[in-house]
Amino acid sequence: MAKNTDMVNLKRLIDIGKDKGYITYEELSDDLPEELVSSEEDLDELMMMFEELDIRVIDEESKEEIERSKKLKKKKAKLEAKTALRSEVGESGARVSDPVKLYLREMGCISLLTREGEVEIAKRIEAGERQALNALLDCSIGVEHIIHLGRKLEAGQVKLKDVVNDLEEEDNYSQVGERKEAIVKLIKEIERLYEEKRALRREMMKAKISDSKKKKLTAEIDKKTDEIRALIDSFRLEKRQLDEMVQRLRESIAQLEEAEKQIAECMLQAGGKPISYLRKCFAKIPKKAADDDIVTPLKMKKSEILEMKAKVEEAQAVLKDFKERTGMTPRQLKETMKRVERGLEKAKQAKSELIEANLRLVVSIAKKY
Repeated sequence: MAKNTDMVNLKRLIDIGKDKGYITYEELSDDLPEELVSSEEDLDELMMMFEELDIRVIDEESKEEIERSKKLKKKKAKLEAKTALRSEVGESGARVSDPVKLYLREMGCISLLTREGEVEIAKRIEAGERQALNALLDCSIGVEHIIHLGRKLEAGQVKLKDVVNDLEEEDNYSQVGERKEAIVKLIKEIERLYEEKRALRREMMKAKISDSKKKKLTAEIDKKTDEIRALIDSFRLEKRQLDEMVQRLRESIAQLEEAEKQIAECMLQAGGKPISYLRKCFAKIPKKAADDDIVTPLKMKKSEILEMKAKVEEAQAVLKDFKERTGMTPRQLKETMKRVERGLEKAKQAKSELIEANLRLVVSIAKKY
């Protein structure tokens, strides 16, 4: 499988797989040479390679099910958008050339908020932001950010009002100081539990571990997660901290994607071989060979293989670190990002309705004068 056209096709399949999260057996058959997909050994290596890149290989029936689910979600989103558009247009179909009159007419279509309406919108904003926060805590990126905040707060690098938003304006200097000490102590407890959770994850990632042991470790990890969540729920984070958590998650995903890209490039450079195969080759690099000597079975210069080895080890260290910290695969982290974005979009929509209702109030008052 060392032909350039084969490598180009394989790279294209990897790109498709990373984008969609899967490729089909039919795509493999269509894009790769028959001698490869009909060889049991080569096919096994290919399957291992896609598995290591977190790409599922599925049949057409599974693909249709996934695509149906995506279409339903898109249809629902379009329907919601159309409904929102109709409500914005309003009852009147008359054209107005004056932009001020047009604005006033459209604002007049928006109902003034009742007390119940305000409460309902506030709950929707809180629910959306809570959905985003929960997703960030589930993958531990949010927990790490809170721990980082606690260290900065203790060192005096940030103010308490930048960390929590439940301070009272009438709180005096002494009360704020006591609150700061309490928050720092609470975050230190969160850090202790988080480190214990990471240690349990490291234990669970060991190669030879029984199912019963894994089950026990999972239960302990879940318990630590619940304890951490309870501590975080005991105070209200400042809104900007949620934004910074989201940015940390985006940066984390970018790091993971770069590591995956690096591994895929090495696999392709080796002729489409999985990492497990490359490791065996790395272990057999002859120490006495010169850098320019061609080494089998990769048929590459020793210096090139050593460079590839360094790249693979660096990328795998990144993936392993994230797996230990988050307990998630790269694909699961990307799904977490989607959960975060959906929560933030819900909050944004509710805030937009609140702003429109407030502007409607301003317009109704202005009309009286």
